Amino acid sequence: MRLSTWNILHGRIQGQSRFQAEAEALSSCVAQLDADILALQEVDHLYPRSGCVNQTQLAAKALGTEYWAFAPAFFIYGAGEDHQREPSGSTDIITKENPTDRGGYGIAIVSKIPVIQWERLELTQAKFGKIMNISEGAKSKRFYAKDHHRVALAGHCEKFIVINLHLSFVWPFNYLQFLQVKGWANDLAKRADKPVFIMGDFNLSSGVSGRKWRSLVKGLTFPIWKPDRQIDYILTTRRIQVQKETLTAFDTSDHLAVSVEIDL
Repeated sequence: MRLSTWNILHGRIQGQSRFQAEAEALSSCVAQLDADILALQEVDHLYPRSGCVNQTQLAAKALGTEYWAFAPAFFIYGAGEDHQREPSGSTDIITKENPTDRGGYGIAIVSKIPVIQWERLELTQAKFGKIMNISEGAKSKRFYAKDHHRVALAGHCEKFIVINLHLSFVWPFNYLQFLQVKGWANDLAKRADKPVFIMGDFNLSSGVSGRKWRSLVKGLTFPIWKPDRQIDYILTTRRIQVQKETLTAFDTSDHLAVSVEIDL
C-alpha cells in the first residue's frame, strides 16, 4: 500500500513550469504520486483564485477513484479580492454524496481503498498570528499572517484509519493541536481496534516522532527550492516495515510530497 501526503499550495504553479493550466498540473502530479491513500493540504474548493475547481474531485479523477472527502476550514462568500471568510461547521464534510456549491479552503483525503466513514475534528485556533518570511527562489517578502480555523479529517477503511491534518504555523498552538489529534487518534484506534496513520503538514520540525508515534519517513520537505526542515510526516504506532520512501518535488507547490510503501 502506498501512502502519500502533500501540501499542494492550492495548486499554484511556482515560477517556470511545463504546465500552462493549474488544474492540468495538479492532475498530472497526483497521477505521478499514484497513491492508494492521498492526504492533501491547502486545498481549494470552487475557489475563484484556482479557477473555481473542485480540486479534491480533480485529484480523485487523476487516481481513478470515487472515494474522496474535503473538510473545509472555512467557506468564502463575495466575489473577487473582496470575498470574506465564513467559518465552517463541525459536520461539514464534502463528498461525492454530499456536494456543495460553496467555495472553500481546507484539507482532503482521496482513497483508492473504500472508505466506510468520514469524521472531522475541530482544533484549537491560534489566538494571534506571526511575521512570516516567504521565499520563492531568490525572492523574499515579510508580512504579518493571521491564522485561520484548523481541522483534522479521518477516513475509516476496513483494516485501518487515516487522519489528515494541517496544523497552525503559530507556536505553541500547532503543538497543542498535534496533542489534540494524537488523543483523537488513540481513541479511534482503541474503539476500532485498527492501526491509525496520521499524515499531513504539521508545521513542526521537532517533537513529532517519539516512542509511541513514529515517523515512517525522514527527510527535509520544505521549502522545495532549498529544503532545510521536515514538517510533513506520516506517523503510526504500529511496527510496520517500510518497503520504500520517496520525497517528490513538483513545480506546483512549496512542499515536497512525502510517500511510503508499506505492507499492512
